[in-house]
Amino acid sequence: MAMGYERGWFTYGDKISQHWPEFAQKGKEEITIADLMRHESGMAAPEYPLSYEESYMENIKNNVMGEKLAGMAPAWPKTQKREYHAVTRGWIANEIFRRVHPEKLTIGEFLRKEVSDKFQLDVYIGCDKENYFPCRNASTRYTAVQSVRKSLGQESGVEASFFYMLGRSWQFAKHLKNAKPTIKKLDPLSFNTPEVRLSEYPSANGNCSARGLARLGAYMANKGKGPGGDEDVLMSEATWKAMHAEPTVAKIIFEHECGFTQGGVACFSGNKERDGYYGWMGYGGSAFQWHPELSIGMAYTCTLLFPISVFNAKAAEFQAEIAKCARNLQTKSS
Repeated sequence: MAMGYERGWFTYGDKISQHWPEFAQKGKEEITIADLMRHESGMAAPEYPLSYEESYMENIKNNVMGEKLAGMAPAWPKTQKREYHAVTRGWIANEIFRRVHPEKLTIGEFLRKEVSDKFQLDVYIGCDKENYFPCRNASTRYTAVQSVRKSLGQESGVEASFFYMLGRSWQFAKHLKNAKPTIKKLDPLSFNTPEVRLSEYPSANGNCSARGLARLGAYMANKGKGPGGDEDVLMSEATWKAMHAEPTVAKIIFEHECGFTQGGVACFSGNKERDGYYGWMGYGGSAFQWHPELSIGMAYTCTLLFPISVFNAKAAEFQAEIAKCARNLQTKSS
């Protein structure tokens, strides 16, 4: 989205309906792109769940997803605008993006062409790469579940499902009690299947190596520039600054507060482990963040998804230690 902004296809203050007229119905007329990127568009949970098949590229381009999203009404929390658009933010952003792109590319297509292939980075959305489909069958998937069950002391009886593990915390249970399903026919382990990986969920379905993400994070930590000089530029510094501008603080999930910029990245200013970092985290324990002051691009990916780790505490400890090392190096060099 930032690269689209740089090319003049939209501004963050634009109403979504300027680029997607059908969106302007049922109370969505004034919602801006910045609102969406900050998780403040009122579209965190669709009126009815959508299926992963509707996120296949051909269905996106045939407006199957867009028609349904445009026809839905927004619903904001009672106390604030922000509510975590874990999956829907990417769906809506994709509908905007493919309408403003000169060749009508989806975010997944653009990412592969302009980032993955161009900069040789293992980062994909809508992934058909063979080596990114390790969990091919039920036996593999549920062997992984069995290991999680043992780690929780549940060797038999209760299934170590996503909802069981979250239910171990009263906060999670309280949240799930009133949660609307976003995707029908999808259990959390389905993110490991080829069918779901082929779909495009641009804010929830990245298929990446840790090295690929960390290298991308290095560009972000250095305000859009890579190690290769003037020809190695992901985005201009002006675009980078616009992406990181105007962070507003509000609760994002449960009681957790976080600043989000108009370009859609979290700002962790004042956070004990993540102070100075930007970026976000992934379901199951992963993290993709960057620290501009210390020029750190950081990524952590997991062999096994561990859904109870919503706040990705292990990655946070790594990030704090990395920042500590970087500061020590700065002190020694000075």
